[in-house]
Amino acid sequence: MANIDYSVNNEHIENYLNEYIKMVHPSFAVLVDGEWGSGKTWFINNFTNKNIGSNFLRISLFGVRSISEIDDQIFRQLYPVLKSKPFEITSRIISSLVKNTIKIDLQKEIDKIPDYLTNTDKHIFIIDDFERCQLPTTELLGYLNNFIENNNQKIIIIANEKEIEKTKDICTEKYDKIIEKIVGRKFKIKTDLNKAFLEFLKDIKNKNIFEKNKDNILDIYKNFDYINLRTLKKSIIECDRFIKNLPENARLNDEFIKSCIYSLFIIDIHLKNGKLKNSDINLVEKLRVSIYQKNKEKKELDEKEKSIEGILNYLEKFGYIGLYPDLNSIYQFFEFGFVSSDDINNSKYFYNDSMPNWKKLINYDKLTDIEFEELFKLVYEEFKSYKYKKQGILKHTFGMFLYFSKMKIIEKNENEIFQKSKYIIQHMIHNNLVELESFELENRFYKEWRDYSFEGYIFWERESHEFKEISKLLNDYQEFKENEELEKQAKELLITMEKNPIDFMKELIINGKFSNISILKFLSQTDFIKKWIEIKPENRGFIKHVFEERYNYLVNNDALLDELDWLKDLEIRVESETNKLNLLSKYFMEKLKLEIKNAIEKIENYKKKI
Repeated sequence: MANIDYSVNNEHIENYLNEYIKMVHPSFAVLVDGEWGSGKTWFINNFTNKNIGSNFLRISLFGVRSISEIDDQIFRQLYPVLKSKPFEITSRIISSLVKNTIKIDLQKEIDKIPDYLTNTDKHIFIIDDFERCQLPTTELLGYLNNFIENNNQKIIIIANEKEIEKTKDICTEKYDKIIEKIVGRKFKIKTDLNKAFLEFLKDIKNKNIFEKNKDNILDIYKNFDYINLRTLKKSIIECDRFIKNLPENARLNDEFIKSCIYSLFIIDIHLKNGKLKNSDINLVEKLRVSIYQKNKEKKELDEKEKSIEGILNYLEKFGYIGLYPDLNSIYQFFEFGFVSSDDINNSKYFYNDSMPNWKKLINYDKLTDIEFEELFKLVYEEFKSYKYKKQGILKHTFGMFLYFSKMKIIEKNENEIFQKSKYIIQHMIHNNLVELESFELENRFYKEWRDYSFEGYIFWERESHEFKEISKLLNDYQEFKENEELEKQAKELLITMEKNPIDFMKELIINGKFSNISILKFLSQTDFIKKWIEIKPENRGFIKHVFEERYNYLVNNDALLDELDWLKDLEIRVESETNKLNLLSKYFMEKLKLEIKNAIEKIENYKKKI
């Protein structure tokens, strides 16, 4: 557990530094030590802001590889006029100026600088990112010691000594010996979450909301082994960005806001400390039921399940499961930067009488025993009477029925629920009573989510074999109908190719109607080649351009991977037809064949990566 005390404010360090900067010739440096993210930089920024009249030179050693780079930083701060573009000069010239070995036209500007700036002993050096310097530690310490001994320099070193000890260029004993000579006082920064939290809220739009929930947020951090003020600040910014895009009724709902803050902070911290990846957000919820079942049956978890179980335990400790936003919404927010307003209005915090009955039932935890029994009967009857036609609602109702049966909340057994539901859905499919989903964005993301959630609610029991079978019935029906429609549109596309090749091209490349729909596999290769031969020669370039551009962005359009076999067959048929053509047409078909071959290679190379 990280060492955090909300009452600690590091005032003793600040008090000492106030004394140190007023000393005449202390002949030693002060070292402020702390782990990355502990608040060292934030602390020293506050300190310098309070002592605005002091002459601080802030020097970052991050990535510094030579002494001359440090000289450059010092010189540029002593002579700020040299930061302007007209006075950009090289490191070699700067070093020469420092040593007063040459005179250049800049002397007039330098003469204008007050005399006190030319004496570095009047300044206080703040050396930041000490452990991130690329110079050998002994060389760097010797360099700083030279300022202390020969120039009576006051130096405040900001460092992470744990990281210095990991370097191989100096042993601990030697480091300690040198540091004792240079450093007169050492202080260890303690993370001051409370003070930092309030400081971070200064530029936050929804400051009052965060202040009201401060204890909740700090409780989350208090239970973490990973404490990082940068993470805290970024999490506040992310959460504020989420809240300010909410409708007013959501911002005024205290329970909803509290739920959002808990959910977002918990997930965001796990993302930033590397315990969770964006792609794992869905896995947490996906494995929750199977982990529960395995634990109940005392079966051993695999390594991935053990890892997810640890995160689940933490989330459940803070009451995450069942909170809003659900994991689907959180994934959308962190991956794409938005959350659907429909998801918000459909959450349990906005439960109302105008909700359809199946949504009321999904919020069964708000119902009395009598209300639940009556509502279950009503929803079950609506399900049996084919009232629910949307695939998402059918999956929701079946998932609820199966869950209630498994938990012994209803009297119907699991097999009865499964067989009856399967019969009803098969009947609806046979009679075309199931409403088709939009498939204009037929990509992997869409297909994954249609088995995960609908209208802001995650499907219950979606990992059970019963749910998967019901889901497959609906998905197969959807795919069959999609293919039927795409076959019709493919025939229309061939007509477009003949009459307006430019429109044909536009519909198939980026941002086109079929740019991420694998429609080409429904085209007859024979008809395609025939149309290509028949169109005007000057329009053939538009057709070739389709193959040049269509497969350049497979990471976002991986539905196009399904066109690989079609392309391979097309390549064979084009090869066969090429020799039948006259020389000029043969030449252009060879160029078409080359682009088809390139398209095949793009898909095959992409498939190797995934």
